[in-house]
Order: sequence, then C-alpha cells, then structure tokens
Amino acid sequence: MIIYLCATNCSDGNPRRGFAFLEDGMPRAFWPEGYASYMSVPDSLHYAARRSMGDGLTITAAQYGRLCSLPSPDQWPNF
Repeated sequence: MIIYLCATNCSDGNPRRGFAFLEDGMPRAFWPEGYASYMSVPDSLHYAARRSMGDGLTITAAQYGRLCSLPSPDQWPNF
C-alpha cells in the first residue's frame, strides 16, 4: 500500500512531502516528492501514488526526516 505523507515546509520553503510503501502497517520504502509529484516513485507505482495524493496524512518534520532514511529504490520491488 502506498500512502501520501505531508509535513510542514522547511525553513527555505521547500516541501516535505512523500510517498511511503507500507507492509504490515510499517513503512518499508519512502520516496520524497520534491517537485516531481507522483513521478518520484518507480513507474510501477505511479497509479497508486497518484491516487494516494487525495488522502494525504499530516506528519511532523521529525517523522519526515526519519522516513527519508528508508530506502528509495528505483525499481519495485527490488530492495
């Protein structure tokens, strides 16, 4: 399952949003959105990422920072 997560913008005004892949309720991978929108995830997940954007969840900046340490594989599933 892909979910869309949103934190407040950084002090420079850059967005802190991204897509997390959940497995058994735990995040296994995370793709920071940046300015690429759903294109930041692997091609095979574009549709799911685009659909998740309507139901974004708010998280803290600290949670976003921890998620950024997860793998962001270019191919899926290919850890």
